[in-house]
Amino acid sequence: MFKSFLEFVGVRTTTRQPVMIRAVNQCGETRYIELSGNTYSERRELLDVLLTKCKRLMSFVVKKESDSDTFYDIMELSNKVRLALYRSDDITHLYDEFNVYASKYKQNSRSSMNLSDLEI
Repeated sequence: MFKSFLEFVGVRTTTRQPVMIRAVNQCGETRYIELSGNTYSERRELLDVLLTKCKRLMSFVVKKESDSDTFYDIMELSNKVRLALYRSDDITHLYDEFNVYASKYKQNSRSSMNLSDLEI
C-alpha cells in the first residue's frame, strides 16, 4: 500500500532482481553467478573493498618504508576512493592506480618460491 502511494505521488521504487548467469567452467562443472541488479550498491561495495585494500597497503608501507612520499601517495589514493563514494564516475582508474602502487611497494615482499617444484 505504501509502495502504491509512493508511485502515485511520483516517487518510483524499483527493486531490481539479481541476474543469474549459468556458466560451465574448465572442469565441466556448472556454476551459477549472481549479478547484483543495483549498480549503485555494487559500485559502493567495490569502493569499500578498494578502500580496505588501500588501508592495508598503507599499513604495510608504514612498517616497511620510512619515506613520507610513499605514505602520501597511498593517502592521496585513499582520499580519491573516499571522494568516489559520492560521485558516479568510472572507478577503474582507481583500481589501476592501486595496482601500480601495490606492485611498486610490495615488489620485494612477494614470495619467489615456486610451489609446484616442491616434492611431497
